[in-house]
Amino acid sequence: MNHYEILILIIGIVGGMALTSAVLIPLLEKKGVQTEQIIASAQAGLRTADIILDGVQVALPGLPGVAVVDKVVELAEKSVNAAEQMNKSNQISADQRKATAVQLVKDYLTAANVEITPDMEKIIDGAVEAAVFVLPKTNAA
Repeated sequence: MNHYEILILIIGIVGGMALTSAVLIPLLEKKGVQTEQIIASAQAGLRTADIILDGVQVALPGLPGVAVVDKVVELAEKSVNAAEQMNKSNQISADQRKATAVQLVKDYLTAANVEITPDMEKIIDGAVEAAVFVLPKTNAA
């Protein structure tokens, strides 16, 4: 497997997690399916994916794309938590949380001189969606 294929695989995994969190889970909740077990499984899956990504970094230390994706996932988790806290302290509205988290990740990467390409934007969006997905539910919708 070459470097490009690994990067595409990671983008696919993040995109799949975003699609699941944005479409499948709400649909299942509307149909009355208990999604708590699904969420717990997804959290376990995210932990497994993190372990796999760490293994890829060790096996292929010269692959800068993996290190950047790993950093984006880490920044997305921190940014989502920051946006959630900003919402709780009435600094932003609930509707602004995702946009704020995405912008925070982009700001961090820009400060680190990382170019924000269209592919990077997809990774950021997917990583933020995945980070939102694993947040505990704070209210019933």
